[in-house]
Amino acid sequence: MPEIQVEPGETFVLPVSFTCENSVYSLGFAVSIPEDFEVVSVEKTDRVTGTFQYGTPEGKVNVAIYNLSGAAIDGNDGTIVNITLKANESASGDYTFTVSQGNYGVVGNAGNPQYPEDVSTTVHVNGEPSLGAGYFTMPEIQVEPGETFVLPVSFTCENSVYSLGFAVSIPEGFEVVSVEKTDRVTGTFQYGTPEGKVNVAIYNLSGAAIDGNDGEIVNITLKATENLSGDYTFTVSQGNYGIVGMTGNPQYTEDVSTTVHVNSTPTPGALGYFTMPEIQVEPGETFVLPVSFTCENSVYSLGFAVSIPEGFEVVSVEKTDRVNGTFQYGTPQGTVNVAIYNLSGAAIDGNDGTIVNITLKATENLSGDYTFTISQGNYGIVGMTGNPQYPEDVSTTVHVNSTPTPGALGYFTMPEIQVAPGETFVLPISFTCEDPIRALGIFTTVPEGFEVISVEPTDRVTGNFMYATPEGECNMAIYSIHDERVIAGNDGVVVNITLKAAEDLSGDYTYTINRSDYGIVGLADSLFPENVSTTIHVGTQAVEGDVNGDNKVNISDVTYLINYLLTQGSTGAYMESADVNHDNKVNISDATYLINYLLTHQ
Repeated sequence: MPEIQVEPGETFVLPVSFTCENSVYSLGFAVSIPEDFEVVSVEKTDRVTGTFQYGTPEGKVNVAIYNLSGAAIDGNDGTIVNITLKANESASGDYTFTVSQGNYGVVGNAGNPQYPEDVSTTVHVNGEPSLGAGYFTMPEIQVEPGETFVLPVSFTCENSVYSLGFAVSIPEGFEVVSVEKTDRVTGTFQYGTPEGKVNVAIYNLSGAAIDGNDGEIVNITLKATENLSGDYTFTVSQGNYGIVGMTGNPQYTEDVSTTVHVNSTPTPGALGYFTMPEIQVEPGETFVLPVSFTCENSVYSLGFAVSIPEGFEVVSVEKTDRVNGTFQYGTPQGTVNVAIYNLSGAAIDGNDGTIVNITLKATENLSGDYTFTISQGNYGIVGMTGNPQYPEDVSTTVHVNSTPTPGALGYFTMPEIQVAPGETFVLPISFTCEDPIRALGIFTTVPEGFEVISVEPTDRVTGNFMYATPEGECNMAIYSIHDERVIAGNDGVVVNITLKAAEDLSGDYTYTINRSDYGIVGLADSLFPENVSTTIHVGTQAVEGDVNGDNKVNISDVTYLINYLLTQGSTGAYMESADVNHDNKVNISDATYLINYLLTHQ
């Protein structure tokens, strides 16, 4: 849904667009309608060829589009519904409209787009648009062996993006012929093609690197070798999607994928997401591999396949209490195939947790790391609301008599700092991550009253380093287009920012790392909070004996302390400095001690 600017009392149209690589047989969604807006009409566009229904319960527009015997939506991209609304005369400010609680492609949807749980936009009534968020898309493509073709990578964002970095996996059998930016890219453009990848960086630390907010940014020309045949996955992963200039970080899955079908037929897509834990076992051991499924609401039908590596025997497959529909499974060689369905009600109760326990036995002679993969499934045929997304393959590792490999989780830390007004000081920013980092972007806020003197990388930073200091910010990029590791080691300071506090500052000031994705290439499953903050305390350090807080110790402090004691605490503010005799009490003994101190030290 686009961001819209309207005037109070104005009637306007909010178009809702839907993108999908193939036909959609059924679709259902709900659009929240904030108070202060009246729904005038809801009309389908020519793309909707099936049955169309809508309702307007309070605060919502609910839409159903379906055709169980054929495609309900014609074409694969563009507006499907126009909602005409009227803003009240008294409306003023920014209002959020959200698509949520929907079924996105019940039947017949291949190459599903990847949504967040809620897809929102803002209607600004007599106000200024704020920064938005974005996402990547790549189309599903059909080619012939030996054919040269273009894979376009599109990026959508409501507002300007200053820096963008991403990696596209290139399967074996495809040659990268060229990588060209489109006219939307106005900043510096660089790319590298290490084996099996195209790494791209687009940046302009002093202005917008991408013009406009929707469409292709890069065209990758590829050639399929003569002997290729089958379905090949291209993935945008381990990426940093908008180092600078994006508020409300894009909500992607870890991998944003598409399929190139070489002389084959496109396979159906997948909705929802699975997880399987990493497991450590001994040779000959019998163990359970739990398969969990997360979805915001009930699922009526679910089908999936789990690959079983050679050397593992399937002992049993049992559904958990969450599964209340019909349950069937088969164990053809190397696979466990599962179907769970209930066409008259929910087949899975609840929205998160284990649905199937697969009991396996490792043979006596096994040793090493073995991959179990969920793939080739239809995940949520009917009745799935707010579907999360996952990549085509969801894998885990079973370690037999071996040591689990480290993960790739990372985070920033900054120490709390005490300074004096006018003081120049260093704020170190540390980064911890278990695995190599190929690129990193840091977007920080600088509180008013602090001047950035310098920004210097430490010995841990081995890649290219850049920074810029637009007003109220200090933005940094650490990267290598040629796939080298840019951060040595896995823990410690990466950047030292030298700052100066203004002479008239006093109080607590928050310094924040925010609105960033932290690991353009080489960091998977990054789990950070949105904002990582610390506090700079200016002029608030407790000085022993400085009871009145003027950074001096003199007779005024004695007077202040006596007044505090006489008024039973009503005037005290710096009592942490008043316990000068260290008896954990503030009383007349401290006043006497302070007087004696002044008499002997002046």
